[in-house]
Amino acid sequence: MISKGISEEDIEEFLNELKDIKLIDDKKFIENFLDLRIDTTGILKLIQGLEKFGILEETARAYLSEYRERELKGLKRILESSLENCEDKKEIKKLLNRCLNKGYDWEDILSTMKELGRGRDMEEYLNFENGI
Repeated sequence: MISKGISEEDIEEFLNELKDIKLIDDKKFIENFLDLRIDTTGILKLIQGLEKFGILEETARAYLSEYRERELKGLKRILESSLENCEDKKEIKKLLNRCLNKGYDWEDILSTMKELGRGRDMEEYLNFENGI
């Protein structure tokens, strides 16, 4: 807008007016962002996404605590549906890497695998990775 000849003061006043009439609302933005992504994306990736929009990590984490249960349910759903097709260590490695890339925490992945009765798969994966 500055390149169009609008002063910084006018821009600031305009943005404040938009906030006053609730057209710019960080809280609503964060809630909508999370609602659309929490079932398929981990917290780490969500924080990165919010940071791209100028939301501070501390602010994002404050909202994310309310979504923790949904995040874990999403991870469990992903693992349950994908584990049915994992027949060897390489496929398990791909699945675990996919979960990590989606922003899920390693400890959450481990505990969910154990919860699903696949702790043995995790031991085999870790032994495979370490060359044991």
